[in-house]
Amino acid sequence: MIDKKSGPTRPVCLTLLLLALLAVGCSPLRLLGPNQLLLSQIELEGVKQADAERLQALYRQKPNSRFPLPKLAIYQLGRSFYNSGRIERKLDSTRAEYSRRILAARPDSAKVGKLLTRRERQTRRLQLVLDKGNAIMRLGEPPVVYDTALTRQTADQLATFLKSKGFFRSRVSYSDTLADRRFSLGRLFGGPDSLHRRRVVVTYRITENAPFRYSQLDYDIADSVVAQRVLASQPASLLHVGEQYDEELIGQERARIETLLKNEGYFDFRQQYITLEADTSFAPTTVRLRTIVASPGPGLLHPRYTIRRVRFITDAGTIRFGQKRDTLVQDSTLFLAFKHQISPRLLNRKVAIDAGDYYSLTATQTTQRQLSQLDVFRFANVNYQKVRPVTLEDSLNRQLDANIAASPAKRYQETVEFGGTYVAGLPGPFGNLRIKARNPFGGLKCLN
Repeated sequence: MIDKKSGPTRPVCLTLLLLALLAVGCSPLRLLGPNQLLLSQIELEGVKQADAERLQALYRQKPNSRFPLPKLAIYQLGRSFYNSGRIERKLDSTRAEYSRRILAARPDSAKVGKLLTRRERQTRRLQLVLDKGNAIMRLGEPPVVYDTALTRQTADQLATFLKSKGFFRSRVSYSDTLADRRFSLGRLFGGPDSLHRRRVVVTYRITENAPFRYSQLDYDIADSVVAQRVLASQPASLLHVGEQYDEELIGQERARIETLLKNEGYFDFRQQYITLEADTSFAPTTVRLRTIVASPGPGLLHPRYTIRRVRFITDAGTIRFGQKRDTLVQDSTLFLAFKHQISPRLLNRKVAIDAGDYYSLTATQTTQRQLSQLDVFRFANVNYQKVRPVTLEDSLNRQLDANIAASPAKRYQETVEFGGTYVAGLPGPFGNLRIKARNPFGGLKCLN
């Protein structure tokens, strides 16, 4: 007599048993060495006002990715049929075989060159497999071995980041615990290498406390002319009373002041002259921030430069011995070339630097960008040369010579494409020939 109730139960039990044995046998912890633990998860607690994503980006170690597929499982799949010894033997035999073939091919240099190229290609591919595993392993990720030193460094970086955002009284602590799954096939059947006993969960606990805010913003600038320009630009400042202290914005404010002064003729000005001092001793959770702009030296003022002359070489890199470049003048800009193939009148529209104006970083960048967008030059650079003072008046009125160098691109450029098409169920070939003529009539245009 057949027991109908026990019939379907036996295959289910066998399936569960096979799955359990497979889970134990395929444990990724078999990839770990003795006394190594697998970083399984990282938790962040206590973040209320700070940017959690920015904090998570500071982790020195991160668990293996599980999206869109578990990278560790992919790596383990490739590792199951990876044999480093066999790869080493194949690499040695490949080198020996090509050494023999190269020796036999001499003195035919062409044949030797082809063999050297093939040897390099094959040995490079085998070396990649030896160093980083086979193709499946490289699609995955090796197990992330938990490192307590990196965890401590992460905690220090989290604390530094919080203080840079105004959380001066914040605290960061961490704990690492072994993951304990309430139910897992590995725990049910596993021995000392079961999954739950070698997985680590790291928890970072953050106590933010109240952030510090600006209660006062003032300036200390020795150069009165520089002070006038900086104070006049206060409406564009990135720092405001009542806002939270932020070192990232302070860095951007330093860059803003540098750009402001460089656009006003201060060619030598650098961010190193700007420092900001924060004082938190006046009232709880408040900061008094002072912007200090130092002078270039005791009793010295920051020099302001004007443009004396603008020179534009439109065929930079071209050399003709015994011949000088011809010079044309367009609105005080000197255009130099052995043979003028581009209209100086049109080129001058793309130059934002004018003689007699104060040096401007924005005008320099605008000129470079507009020349690069023309697609008629391989490169276009703008450099400045200080004019050596001769008289006392020259030392007081600093000047620069602007030198623009542009190298013409290849006049004609062709592009050939071949491929196949499949339209209405019919396959067929296709070809595409594209010819570009740069500056065909000296008008800065491209004809396709």
